[in-house]
Parts: sequence; C-alpha cells; structure tokens
Amino acid sequence: MPSSAPVPTSLERLIEREVERSLRELEESNPQGLAENPEGGSLIADALRDSIWLGLDAGCTLESCSVGELDSGRKRAWEDWWHLREETPEARAWPGLLAAGAPEVLDRADDLLAGAAAELNLRGRSSRNLRRAGVQAAEAGAALARALSRVPAAPQPEGAVPAPIGAVQPDGIVRVATVANQAEGELLQGILEAAGIPSTWRRTGGDLPGLLAAGYREIYVPEDAADDARAVLATSDLDGAEDEPSSDARPTRKVGLERRSLRLIGQATAVLVILTLLWEATTGLELGAAVTLALVAVLFATVAAMVSWGRTA
Repeated sequence: MPSSAPVPTSLERLIEREVERSLRELEESNPQGLAENPEGGSLIADALRDSIWLGLDAGCTLESCSVGELDSGRKRAWEDWWHLREETPEARAWPGLLAAGAPEVLDRADDLLAGAAAELNLRGRSSRNLRRAGVQAAEAGAALARALSRVPAAPQPEGAVPAPIGAVQPDGIVRVATVANQAEGELLQGILEAAGIPSTWRRTGGDLPGLLAAGYREIYVPEDAADDARAVLATSDLDGAEDEPSSDARPTRKVGLERRSLRLIGQATAVLVILTLLWEATTGLELGAAVTLALVAVLFATVAAMVSWGRTA
C-alpha cells in the first residue's frame, strides 16, 4: 500500500523479503491451508504486504520523515532492520512501536489478515495465527521506518564467520560458515546464491528451536561446491569477521547450552533441597541445619544468577 510518490526498488525488495519470510513461517504452521494452496498463499502475501506498508507509513509519521527520505539503499539495510527485532526478548517479535504510538494501525492490519482468513475459510487457531502475523507485519513496517531513518551506526564485527569445512554429512553437504541468527544466514545464503552455489542451514547443537529467528546456525553447501563457497566468502564482508572484536562491540546474546545449563543447575538444586526435606520428614534423621541452609543458599544464588543473566542476555 505504498504512497503515490515513487518507491525505491531497494525498499520494495526489503519488504518483499520480509513478506516471503513471514509467509514461509505461516506455511510451516498451516501446510494444508497455505503451502498446498498457491492462490491462498498469494492472498495472504498481499495482506502481509499491505500491513507492512501501513506500519511503514505510520512509522514514518512517528519518526517525522517521509518514505522517500528512508535510506533503503544502504549496504546493511536488512541487518539494521533486524537489529531492532533482536532487541526484543529472545528476538521473538518486532518491537511494539505501533502498540505504543498508533494502535489503530494494528487494528487495520488485524482486519486485513482476518479478511484473508475468512476468504480462505480458515478458522480457530489458523485464523488467529494469520491475524497475529498481520499485527507483526505492521510492526515490522514501523521498525523499518525507524531503522532506515536513523544515521547508520559505526561498523560492528559481523556475526557471520567463515568456518573450517566440516565433515561430509550423510546427504552429501558440508559446513562452510556459522551465523548468529536467521537474518545473517539469509544474507550469506543470498551471497552464495548470487554465485550459483546452493546452500541450506541447520541450527547448531547449542541452539533452542523456540528462539525462532534468533540463535546460531551453520551454513552448508554440496561437498563439490565447498571450495568455491569458501572462495566467495573470502571476498565478501566476512573477511575480517575472524579478527578479535573491538572493545565497543555489543556482547553476543547468551542462548542455547549456556542458559540451558544454568537452568539445569537450578532445577537440580531445587530437587536436592526437596529430597533433603522429605528424607528428614520420613526418616526422622536430620542431615543438619547447616547442610540444609547451604542447599537453600545455593538455590537462591542460582535463581538470582538466572534472573540476572536473562536481563543482560
């Protein structure tokens, strides 16, 4: 739903990329209603696109700028956009810029996707998922306006790094790079695709699928294309990624095995305290107040660490 002024092709490409990403997520959650229904997928894509434009126009109003003033041609436009999403808890959703500043826009986006759901005869959870996606599409548009109206930040170390060529997998592919999140993975896959090299990604062993677009991934290519892929990556912006990060670089979000281990320690301590109390209650044998207090102290210290880690991650 662009305005009457000419829209830069670079901005249209950014929006199309987000529409395609959102549609893939919806198709995965509702394969029969969307993935196997091309016409339905096209209808949903149109509604998502209109919702993004609604959010973009509203975001420009909030940022006191026009669509034509947005710097959509900058080299890191996609990354700058997605950095806003990564600032939300666990990077699960776009920040609620419109929820605070223009909630009526979210209502219009909700109506767009609700109408598409009704036309496709989708009800219940499927309809709710579509409406939620419409609201998020509008918030994505607002976030895009904010990201592109800002002065680009100083260059930061890339999260994507070339990795040593890994062992050949059973399906004949090998690892050639590691990325910090889905946005960086898509960027790197686009570089490889432009060079005619097919690629795919897999989550690392330390990642949690519940993080959705966040979390580390490994990029894989066919074994016979590994050397070519490494050569392409060597000439990309990933060259200096293996250098030591500068002192002002933002810390990497703590996800995966690190946080999971902390939770397991806390759970194990809690279980140990409960078993100690049950032992004393059933056998009448006291293990000692000092031991019990020590276990309780460890439990509280672990919980405090988990809360602190969650706030700084």
